[in-house]
Amino acid sequence: MKSTKPLYRLTFALILLGFVITAILLAFMPARVPMHYNATGEADRIGSKYENLLFPCSTALYGALFLVLARYMGKKNAGSERPLLICTIVMCSWFDVLFTVLMLKSIRLSAGQAAEVDITKFTAIALGLILVVTGNIMPKATRNAVFGLRTTWSSKNDVVWQRCQRFGGYTGIAAGLLLVVLSCFLGGMAISAAMIAVLLLWTVVCIAGSKMIYLKWERGQNIAQ
Repeated sequence: MKSTKPLYRLTFALILLGFVITAILLAFMPARVPMHYNATGEADRIGSKYENLLFPCSTALYGALFLVLARYMGKKNAGSERPLLICTIVMCSWFDVLFTVLMLKSIRLSAGQAAEVDITKFTAIALGLILVVTGNIMPKATRNAVFGLRTTWSSKNDVVWQRCQRFGGYTGIAAGLLLVVLSCFLGGMAISAAMIAVLLLWTVVCIAGSKMIYLKWERGQNIAQ
């Protein structure tokens, strides 16, 4: 079994990187900068530049929480430690990139320059890629209380769990690719609505799918008996 130590180290490095990037960019910011953007990507609130420190702090809190959960799974010899760590690395990387883009956009707007990045479109593409990565990880997760497609039905036994994770993984990849494609044609409120719609649809499909998988397994067991 591969060691998970490099994954823990990489997570710590990503958390530290967030603080380093923030410290560097703060030096180039005026005292007050755009701090919030509406659904169309337009700045709608000005605040102190030091509010940006909340970005790396939130990444650190997220990372610390999931590192503890992963460590707990490792002590329990659960096979989901590695998938959870990979998912944590993906999310911490996403936070670092997103917050860097937001701070760079604030610097440009404060200098009277046009922001080159459409935040909503960028977020949609990144979310789609995260769904694709998560979809690839899910089938590798063993039954646990933290990660994966977890419903009343999927948690019945290991066989149903694995089938549900494959189903959730494949549909997650499809949802992610759909979101990336939509982001190429939509923007502003439309892409924001698309993100919500795709996530809700994926959630509903996963829940319904897990029930169908369990009922199919149950029917097979009854026939075998």
